[in-house]
Parts: sequence; C-alpha cells; structure tokens
Amino acid sequence: MNSSTNTRNGSTSSSTAEARRMRKRELDRHAQRCARQRTKDRIAFLEARLEESYRAEPGQRRVAALLDELAAVKQQRDELVAIVSSIRRTLVGVSTTQHTSPPATTPLTALTPPAPAPVDDVEPIVPLPETPCHCIDDTPSASRTSRNIWRSVNCTLTKRQQHTPSSKISDILLDEDVPVRAVVQGWHAVEQAGLLSAAWKKLRAVDELCFATCDQVVRLAVLATMYIFLRWDTDPTPQNLQAMPKWYLQRPSQKMAHSGAIDYFVWPGVRERFVFSQHRYCSNLFWNTFSANLRILWAHGFDSCYQLDLMTGRYCIAPAFKNQIRDLRCWTMLGGFFDHFPDLACDIPTCDDVPQSLPLTLFQTSILEGNTSDDHDDWQDARQEAGQEARLDTLPYGMTPAMLVGHLTSPDTVDDLDFWQLADLVGGDVQGLAQV
Repeated sequence: MNSSTNTRNGSTSSSTAEARRMRKRELDRHAQRCARQRTKDRIAFLEARLEESYRAEPGQRRVAALLDELAAVKQQRDELVAIVSSIRRTLVGVSTTQHTSPPATTPLTALTPPAPAPVDDVEPIVPLPETPCHCIDDTPSASRTSRNIWRSVNCTLTKRQQHTPSSKISDILLDEDVPVRAVVQGWHAVEQAGLLSAAWKKLRAVDELCFATCDQVVRLAVLATMYIFLRWDTDPTPQNLQAMPKWYLQRPSQKMAHSGAIDYFVWPGVRERFVFSQHRYCSNLFWNTFSANLRILWAHGFDSCYQLDLMTGRYCIAPAFKNQIRDLRCWTMLGGFFDHFPDLACDIPTCDDVPQSLPLTLFQTSILEGNTSDDHDDWQDARQEAGQEARLDTLPYGMTPAMLVGHLTSPDTVDDLDFWQLADLVGGDVQGLAQV
C-alpha cells in the first residue's frame, strides 16, 4: 500500500514540475517578445526624432528636399522603364507581323511603321566649352551677320544626308561642273540647272558663310577640295578614299570626339589644334580674318583654272590646277592672318615666303640647270618632244623677263642660247627681252 502511494506522489510531482517548466518557458518567450518590441519602438522613436531634427535645422532642409526629390526621380525612373519595356514588346510584335505575309487585301505599307524623322537638334560643337563661348551663345533667330560662323558651319556640315544610287552617280558626273559653275555664274545658275544636290547644298551654305568675298581661285579650290572630303565622309568607299590627298587622312587626334567641321581643314596641324582647343578660334574674328587672308599659289589667272566643253556645255577643272591644289604647300596665308593668330604660323605656310609658281616641267628644269644641248638641232628636237610644256607662258610670281634671261645667261646655266630661244622661254615676250 505504501508503494502505491509513493508511486502516485512521484507521478504528481513530475507533472507539477513539467507544468512549471512549461509556464516558465512561456513567460520567457513573452518577456523576449516584449523586449524586442520595446527595442523596435525605441529605434523607430529615435529615427523619427533624428528626421525631425534634420528637418528642423536650417542647414539640413536642403538635404531633406533632395531626399524627397530623389525618391520622386526613382519613381519616375521606374515608370519610364515600364513604358520602354512596353514599347519594346510592341515593336517586337510589329517586327514579327512584318515578317509574316500580309493578306492580299492589306497593302504592305499599312504594316510598315513610318520612318523616324531626322534629328537636327544634336549639339554640333564637341566638346562643349567649360566657360561661356561665342559658339554656344547663339540663337536661331539671330541675323546672318550676328550668328556665330563656326557654329553655323558645323550645323551645316554635320547634318546627315541620305544618298540614293542615282544621286551618287549624278554627283560623280558633276563634281567638277558644279563648283566651276557656282564661281563663274553664281549659285543661282547651279540651282536653275537642277544640279544642286544635297552635298552641294551644304557646300553652298559654307561658301556663302565663309568664302563669298574670297578670290575666285580660292573659292574654286575650297569648294573642289571640300567636296572631295564630303564625298568620302558621306560614302566611305575605297575609291573615294583613294581620291583624297594624303594630307586629308585623319590624324590620331581626330579619333577623339570633335566638331565635324574640323575634318575639312586642309592643314593637319590646324585640325589637331582645333581638336584640343577649338574655342580659341571659334569667334567670327577668326573666320573673317581667315577668308580675307587665304591664298592659293597659282601663277595663272582664274580663266586657266577651268575648261568648258562646248559640246556638252559642262565645265571641268583644269588638270594643272587640280594638281596644284593637291599640293599642300600651295594653301597659304598672308602675313596679316598671323598678326591675330601667331600660334598657327608653324602649321600654315606664309604666302610671302613661298614663290607663287607652278613646278617647272622636266624640260624647263633642264634648261635652268644648264643641261641643254649645244647643238641647235638638238634644241629643236627637245622643243618638239616637250611640246607646249617648253614654254613659260606665265612667269613665276615676281619674276620679270629680264630676271629670267639674266638667270639663263649666268655662268651657272647655258651661255649659248640665242635671242629667239630665250624669247621662246619667256613666252614670246620679245619686247621685254630686248630691254635686257
């Protein structure tokens, strides 16, 4: 009997102890939850106080406003991302529809989205200056005389154009007729003849902006040379690249982002200077001085720069002038230009320092070096082989017939040329020769 009582008492004690442990665990959990809740409440209270203190201080009001603005911008970004995703899905659907054969009753153009309009508001000046500059402070409503020339030229030359195969062929056939006709007869004559292609519209704008007051020889050289580069820039084929003079090839600095009109300068050193410091030369003073002092070394008149085909009525550039303007040494400046921009003197030849004459032919050089035959028959044979190249129809710049005869009769050259041979060398100027 005692054993039964002890058993009951033991089981009762175990149940009571287990109940106490369970209750203690529950109380501990409750206490931990309360402690965590108090910690969260305290943190939230402190954050609210901190935000209130930031907003209350005058120096922190701007920070609070920026935080609000940042949150609004993030929301706008998310909305734009959703819109772009929707547009992308729509375009993918349209593309899939276009690759599917349309019904016979539905025209194909109905499924083709309209071509995007060309973007003409791209900033033409690259890079933008860090300080206010002439080429940026410009408005479209400004008059022609007050607008910045450098900005206007860049806007014109960087405007993209599309060529059809027929227009390319037309440009190639007329690439010499148009510039000559523009200089001889005026741009209105080119327009009336229906020869004003997209490329020539660009160059017309540049010509009227910068070179309208220049000498005719300069205008023709500029238009012909710029067209060579523009044709390659628009259609970079190996043929167009081969047609360009070697000095027109890009310098390493031109691989950097820069304004498009820089590539049209003929002097590589000037192009490089403009890439790094174009804003030193972007004022209208530079371009007015540039156009007033630019000279092309050409010993003949403007009429010798071109030829007219009487059968077709088309102009072409004379081969001698075409070769002359491919020589970089013939692109010069008068000394007055360097009074304003002396740092460019090492990049551009000075007109006063270079003789304005064409290179002598092989026959002319042999005469000036004294390598002529002593026999009159050999002289006549040489004349027949050289043809008209044996004549100096126009003397080098600054040289008179007397000066040439004096050179020819010096001990360093021939001393047995008779009167008529010398007269032939000076272009038949017997009267000038007789004055020696």
